[in-house]
Amino acid sequence: VEEEMTQPFHFYDQLNPYIREIETTIDQNYSCFFYGANESGKTFTALHALCAAIDAGYTGYYIQFRDYLSYHNEANFQFDDDQSDPMSHLRHCHFLVVDEIGKESSTTDNVKSAFEGLVKAREANHVPTIFCGNVNFMPTDRWKAQTQQEQQHGPPVFERKYGHSAYNCMFRHFRFLMF
Repeated sequence: VEEEMTQPFHFYDQLNPYIREIETTIDQNYSCFFYGANESGKTFTALHALCAAIDAGYTGYYIQFRDYLSYHNEANFQFDDDQSDPMSHLRHCHFLVVDEIGKESSTTDNVKSAFEGLVKAREANHVPTIFCGNVNFMPTDRWKAQTQQEQQHGPPVFERKYGHSAYNCMFRHFRFLMF
């Protein structure tokens, strides 16, 4: 992936078909996790894909993860029918962008539960999602290949913060792009 950072055209060659053929992206449930440094273009690129989906007639939403957490915490108490529940719209829309993963103040069981629920709901509904964040998504097998001294800080940050179940679901069904 580092090679892609030094060759921007190669990087965009991978993303352009994703955006240009948004119908295929949605039909095939191609989900992505964009991660990297601040101001590296993750959100810009995700919003470009979202706009392509909306222009093609699909429903789509952008939400920051902290706002999603607020909806998650309030959803069970305020909405009597599924039609007015914002959580239902976020779980079922054709295309969703969730930004600022990793910026929440602390990772609690509630955060893990909310994140895992969203990942699994979107996957079960076969609708693509783009998550954007600064949290490194190192594959577990690469972590296991490290020396014991390198492993002393535990499993990869993403897996520690958001749980093994969400990590495995994303690892099986998402594409990961480092910006």
